[in-house]
Amino acid sequence: MILRIAWRNVMHKKLRALASIGGVAFSILLVFMQLGIFSAAENSAEVVFQQLDFDVALASPQYVFLASAGTVPREAMLRARDIPGVASAKPLYIGLARYRTPDDNLRRGVFTMGIDPANSPFSNPEIQRQAEGLSQLGTALADREARGEYGPRDVGAESDFGSGRIKIIGHYTMGAGFIEGTDMVVSDATFCRLLEGRRIDRPTAILVKAESPAATEKLVERLRRELGPDVVPYTRREIIDVETNYFVNVKPIGIMFRAGVVVGFLVGAVTLYQILALQVANHIRELATMKAVGFSDAGVYGVVVAEGLLYALIGFAPAFLGGVALYRLLRTQANVPVWMTAERAAVVFLLTLVMCAISCTLALRKVRVADPADLFG
Repeated sequence: MILRIAWRNVMHKKLRALASIGGVAFSILLVFMQLGIFSAAENSAEVVFQQLDFDVALASPQYVFLASAGTVPREAMLRARDIPGVASAKPLYIGLARYRTPDDNLRRGVFTMGIDPANSPFSNPEIQRQAEGLSQLGTALADREARGEYGPRDVGAESDFGSGRIKIIGHYTMGAGFIEGTDMVVSDATFCRLLEGRRIDRPTAILVKAESPAATEKLVERLRRELGPDVVPYTRREIIDVETNYFVNVKPIGIMFRAGVVVGFLVGAVTLYQILALQVANHIRELATMKAVGFSDAGVYGVVVAEGLLYALIGFAPAFLGGVALYRLLRTQANVPVWMTAERAAVVFLLTLVMCAISCTLALRKVRVADPADLFG
């Protein structure tokens, strides 16, 4: 009976109910968006590392994140190869270059990765298959996941890049996340030729593959002892954690969207409270009458709580569908790496219930003071 009364109260005026549900749905959608973009910052931290085949990364003591990583001596690679437990050690060069887009003739930033074509550190099969072709100076592989302003980059296209020109000889799919609007892979020789100030003997990192992945921790200790203070060995998980910490806790976008989750939650709680407070005000006589005819306080309170749950549950459905659509739009139009997951949907649903509980608790204060004698005396 309580649920039926709550349903009738909610749907008593259809247009008002629609507007109220729309307000709740928008608030929940705001939480979906903030959480989604916050998670995209975490995904951006991992996207490049997911394409690389390594167990240990030898990086500079000045390493902050991939686009600000410093350099290490290439001789560390040769020394690492002689250490027991190391299966391979491969150089990786990282830098930001300016690419002249063909459509508007503007120079835009490109996250650029340089590799030894005969010794590629990538696990991405598309890059592995085409790596040998990069042996020709001035050639590059272009990521399909580029933002629209970079224009078409078909095979055979040539354009200004860094301090020279490049020719695109193939494509792969990866995505640079929030680092830049796109990324490219070139040979180490092309990298040092087109990015001023970069030297072949100073790669960004050395990617080490262990003979036994289970012994990675011991290998890290051995590398730390043998290579000295100029090189810092990180396990795969450790360097991803460093990258994630930068994007989530240091880079403004991570901090901004973490705060956005809190703001979205508070907006939702306030919106739902205002809706429930208005419902209580509009039906205060009915609620008081329920008290007068013998309904317990718990029964009367239950009506308000049920109304709050109805608004929250009905509003969650369009918010979820809207979140799925907006996530897809962000992926396809802005290359933001965000997907709707069951875990995120469950988290937002739980936050919606908490939001409902807070709003109902505040709205019930008005019901507690509803005295039938004052209303009908």
